[in-house]
Amino acid sequence: MVDVEKRLKRLWVWILGFVSLGVLDSLWILALHFSHEKLAPACGISQRINCDVLQVGEYSEWVGIPVAFYSLLFYGFGGILAIWGSRQSKSKQFRPLLYLWFMAWLSVASTIYMAIVSVGILNTICVYCSVLYVVSIGFLISVGKAKKQLNQPWWNLVVYDVKNAHKNRWFWSTFIVVLILLIATHMGIKKWAFDRPSMSKEVHAISTIEQRTLGDPSSPVNITLFSDFQCPFCKTASEILASLEQELKGKVKITYKFYPLDHSCNRIMQRPMHREACLAGRAAYCAGKQNRFWLYHDLIYANQRSLSEEKMYAFVDELNMDREKFEACLRSRESLIAVQDDIEEAILLDLRGTPSVFIDGRKYQGPWTVSALKDAVNE
Repeated sequence: MVDVEKRLKRLWVWILGFVSLGVLDSLWILALHFSHEKLAPACGISQRINCDVLQVGEYSEWVGIPVAFYSLLFYGFGGILAIWGSRQSKSKQFRPLLYLWFMAWLSVASTIYMAIVSVGILNTICVYCSVLYVVSIGFLISVGKAKKQLNQPWWNLVVYDVKNAHKNRWFWSTFIVVLILLIATHMGIKKWAFDRPSMSKEVHAISTIEQRTLGDPSSPVNITLFSDFQCPFCKTASEILASLEQELKGKVKITYKFYPLDHSCNRIMQRPMHREACLAGRAAYCAGKQNRFWLYHDLIYANQRSLSEEKMYAFVDELNMDREKFEACLRSRESLIAVQDDIEEAILLDLRGTPSVFIDGRKYQGPWTVSALKDAVNE
């Protein structure tokens, strides 16, 4: 009996440790989601190991709410339940352990789904997401061991609780609080806390390049995008900016600048990350010399996961470009210097990641939505 109680105490400590780590990691992932440019270098290890997946809205948000927010609520509630359960007498600990066990299986199921998305679809390993994967597995193991110590039948207890849930004030209180938090986050808190665009006060002199400018050249507002052809979120950012240009046609123009996170042409990169990004930048520059930059740009992003020199030439044929001129340009020092000139400009601007945007020379810091960018343009 004493041994069982001691083991239970140790297991409760492990459970609380895992849910606490889940809360802390969820908070950090949430911060990364909204401050990607500032914080992403902390986990930008290589082309496959980075935090870019946190910015791909299709998978990083559910119903417009960051996945990390759901994770924060989940582990926060798990922590409350674990604290309450650990303070109960041994005879009353089975119920909280049972529901923590159900939660643990739910966390493992979501872990499997997110791992498939990250590795199988986006071909990326997110360092801090992987911490949550470990947490969910550790959570399941520790709760499962604690539940096994009591070894009580659970099916009738679940049936009883389900039938009487409508009478349980704690159930309804929790349900209502979670529902309010989700609705508030979706409708207002997210916009109030994170969707407010912010612009730097300092104005930088940033040149425009006609061959890489989308929109009417006479448009009064110039938006400059420093981007990397192998950065997953840069693809999304380009699509958002293209939509913005369409909505504000005649008011804004978009200039693309190269900032490949590739040590083969970027002197501040200490390790290989996006191995084909410099090649893609040089190829896009050469396409621009034949007035095909934006068409070539779109083809690169459409094939982002399988870039190679062979693909660069395939795009040339697809766009009916002069292959000999393209090859001469790609092999020349001119294309390398063009890319490196943009890189040096980015370094002088103290850019730490991609995508980075300037609106009339002022650095934009805010959410990547058309509405937020429109607010910044009209500021």
